Amino acid sequence: MWLLKAEIANTSTKNGAWSYNPHVGSKDASGLTRAAVAVIGFLGLAKEESIYFIANKDDNNDLLSGACSYKVTGMISPDDARWWSITVYDTNTNKLIKNPQNHYSFNGDNIEKMQNSSFVFHISANKKAGNWLPIQKDPQFDLTLRMYNPSKTSSEQIATLDLPKISKESCP
Repeated sequence: MWLLKAEIANTSTKNGAWSYNPHVGSKDASGLTRAAVAVIGFLGLAKEESIYFIANKDDNNDLLSGACSYKVTGMISPDDARWWSITVYDTNTNKLIKNPQNHYSFNGDNIEKMQNSSFVFHISANKKAGNWLPIQKDPQFDLTLRMYNPSKTSSEQIATLDLPKISKESCP
């Protein structure tokens, strides 16, 4: 498993806390990249149809941990992508992190936005006011940002897109 994750990481473009692998969804993907996509669980639509970003660290380059609380802030406009989502996964199992609320992601339709269309949400094992993604206290986790039907500009400027910021709020 670590070899497959390393393949994705080693062939990725970084943008803040987020990584993007240009080979996911490409007919030019190596056998190892295709295996990683199959194991990690991406559907892997064609590059023209979607862009997948993964974050396993915050903006300070610290691993994302269920023991900590985080704030994710940003704005993804319809000009950037027709639809987007950010989902939380257990790093070790690549599965959704079970929680009593059965709430695993935010997207452009279900997140409460501010007047300027930006958003803020919290990731924490402890309940937070407003937009909150519940997690368990022990696992490390990853975030996956999916942008469907991205604009040509978004697709061509991966390294400079203004992606959501991931900041640690508290940690024991």
